[in-house]
Amino acid sequence: MTEQEHQQLDARVAEQVMGWIGLRQEASGWFTGFSPNGGGGWVPSFSSEIEAAWQVAKKLREQGARLSIMAVHEGWIAYVGACEISRCKQVSEAICRAALAYIAALAAICASERPSLASTKPFRYSNCFSTTALISARSALLSRFWLSSAL
Repeated sequence: MTEQEHQQLDARVAEQVMGWIGLRQEASGWFTGFSPNGGGGWVPSFSSEIEAAWQVAKKLREQGARLSIMAVHEGWIAYVGACEISRCKQVSEAICRAALAYIAALAAICASERPSLASTKPFRYSNCFSTTALISARSALLSRFWLSSAL
């Protein structure tokens, strides 16, 4: 991945997974914004620095999601729930891509249960958190995982 692709991926993770708001791309190409704890600053390099990627993993765990990581030939595969990400060269990138795939799956399920969320762009995990829709979404993802594993 190029540096610009990493920056774009980091911005999506910051906004959709980590709950950052007010993201703005600076002239340098890096993004700034406000974290959920109210602090402002540069968006961490979630997709290229393992310390930052573990923040993503911790956030997912806090929300009840299960992250699995597997080393494979020349790369890494990460799963969050039933959302698998194809091979990535860096474990931090695999974590980020799996987290975004999980959020996208939740968004689709939550939007089907709560149509008002369909127009929420970008979808944030917090839009669905602590609702019946989130519980249904998690259950649906687990059901799909177990059904596909059993086949």
